[in-house]
Amino acid sequence: MPEALPSIEYALVPRTPTAASVGLFVAAFGADPAARALTVRCAGERRALGTWAPLPGAIWTASVTMPAAVAARDYELWEGERRVASARASALPAALGAEPFRVLLASCFDPGTSRSDAIARAVEALETPPAIKILCGDQVYLDPTFPASCKGRGLAEGPRAAGIYRDAWTHPGFGALLRAGGNFFVPDDHDFWDNYTADEGARHPAKRKAATKLMRAFQGGKLLQRFAVGPLRFLLVDTRQRRTDVERDDPHFLPHAEFNALLDWVRSPGGPKVLVVSQPLFGERRFRPGTFGSDLLQYVPQFSALAEAMLDAPTSIAVLTGDVHWGRVASGVNRRGKALVEVVASPLCMSPLRSLAGAVRPWRRAERSFPGLPDLPGCPIETPWRSRLTGDHFATVDFRADARGAVTMEVRARRVRPSLWCAPPAFRFAL
Repeated sequence: MPEALPSIEYALVPRTPTAASVGLFVAAFGADPAARALTVRCAGERRALGTWAPLPGAIWTASVTMPAAVAARDYELWEGERRVASARASALPAALGAEPFRVLLASCFDPGTSRSDAIARAVEALETPPAIKILCGDQVYLDPTFPASCKGRGLAEGPRAAGIYRDAWTHPGFGALLRAGGNFFVPDDHDFWDNYTADEGARHPAKRKAATKLMRAFQGGKLLQRFAVGPLRFLLVDTRQRRTDVERDDPHFLPHAEFNALLDWVRSPGGPKVLVVSQPLFGERRFRPGTFGSDLLQYVPQFSALAEAMLDAPTSIAVLTGDVHWGRVASGVNRRGKALVEVVASPLCMSPLRSLAGAVRPWRRAERSFPGLPDLPGCPIETPWRSRLTGDHFATVDFRADARGAVTMEVRARRVRPSLWCAPPAFRFAL
């Protein structure tokens, strides 16, 4: 009798869809899948998985691109004639219309030892499924819960970090979320370790290499990601991977070439824009940057230039972000009369031990004036108290366009464990 092959656990995750295709990321956990006859199937289309890239901790990854219609499609991973994983996603629509283009926004997933499927049930209960999901930081926590600032000292060089990714990508809740629509990822510090900078990573090269290799394999790792849906233009910006120490002579959260591309995008004419970053730009009232929270403001040269560009932007800009372990919606109008809106969604799931950090990072309104720097007069910012949200949640952001092409945005926070007595309100904006 032939020797039985070792069992493999698979994850099939739609990633970075375009108007014509859906990218599918496949991870195999436990054994090398190269000898298996693995194919991805959808509506008569079949694609064989070829080269597998090995990672620490007995993980292998591969990817394939499938042509896709706009309607949601089911994708299946087959090992021979046995289906081993499935996912659902669609290509990006060519236009906005009266039906919502729904974006699910979330950040900060640290379940501890919990294997609850509450996230999956909350997403399944949505009246409209998300077209895409934007996971904007701390998709994994590679550093220990305590001490709060481990500076990489508690992160193992490979196997432990790989195990955390395996636990997350196969988690009953988070794994189901990943399978339900196309994903875009933007990392933040805990995808490396607490308060990570590139300079700090250079002081811990083995740990940086392990975290970076896993992040780029599972999340993509691009500094800038662009796509559009009709007139609505998206730019996802990784402000963490190449961020420097703030004490440097030339502190920056993005290399200069990419930062200039960001400024050009903000200043460009056309339709409304959606900017995704991993930390809030509107600041936090009565908060000192550099402790907990909106740390981008302490990179004064780049932040000031970005704020000035946003204040003079010729189009409305919606900022989608997370990180701070609470939710908030804040808005204002820039010098040209264009809307500036910021949506914060965090955390998606937080273990009881990490939740204790809430005592030192309470919910805060945005600064009264964006950007909140004394030498740059900003625009008044309002933060409705009704937008205050703590505890595990995500946000849905619905974009619509009317017959004249005018774009509107509706934001609603969604609790992972909903309560009939405290349903968060919807906030609507004209872009």
